[in-house]
Amino acid sequence: ERIEVVGELAADAAPQVVRIAVHDPARFAAAVLQHELAVRGIPFDELPDVVAAGAPTRLVTSASASLGELLQPLLGASDNLVAEQLWRGAARHTTGAGDTPAAAHHARDVLAGLAVPVPGLVQADGSGLSRRNLIQPRQLTALLSAAWRAPWREPFFAALPLAGVSGTLRKRFQDGPAHGRVRAKTGTIARVVCLSGYVPRANLLAPPLVFSVLLNDFVCSDDEARAAIDAFVQALAAAVRSDG
Repeated sequence: ERIEVVGELAADAAPQVVRIAVHDPARFAAAVLQHELAVRGIPFDELPDVVAAGAPTRLVTSASASLGELLQPLLGASDNLVAEQLWRGAARHTTGAGDTPAAAHHARDVLAGLAVPVPGLVQADGSGLSRRNLIQPRQLTALLSAAWRAPWREPFFAALPLAGVSGTLRKRFQDGPAHGRVRAKTGTIARVVCLSGYVPRANLLAPPLVFSVLLNDFVCSDDEARAAIDAFVQALAAAVRSDG
């Protein structure tokens, strides 16, 4: 493809790297394949010209893991790709569209159906990596409370990291009252440290305590912010362990 670059650059300037999108990915991939085969001396028949696709032809069908199985990498390992695809896939399954506006609209409908307050909520993506995402602790605690009452509570709860034992919490809460008791989901990007989850009560038949701590724009280190959250959760676990 022909790329035209226009502008000025000082003779002693540092190298500039610019990445652009491929105009026709299918044609580009075919050309690259031809080139790589040729330079390696691999004979091949002339590849047909790439034309616009007509009606699709299904060649193979592959079933993904179940939603319950996907909760393990999503919540336990905090897999951002799984989170993004489930956010979009759920919208596509329900509405037929999986683009960002459709996925955000579908998620708001689902949350509203769970009695989670949605005013002020902004979902720019499904992974939580975008800084344009906006959510309040009360919205997360409302969602966690709804999840505890939902028929799908067990697989959801079991997939959450266990303090000091599994997932993204395996190296935190190595001792103390939270160890082996608290289940929670982490949330971390630069200058943002979050933790939301459940603290079981002494009476295991009673609903757990639900908490959500979101810290951002702090002036301390990430480790210090994380330590403050952990101390708070340890205090909660100590308080409810003897509340009967």
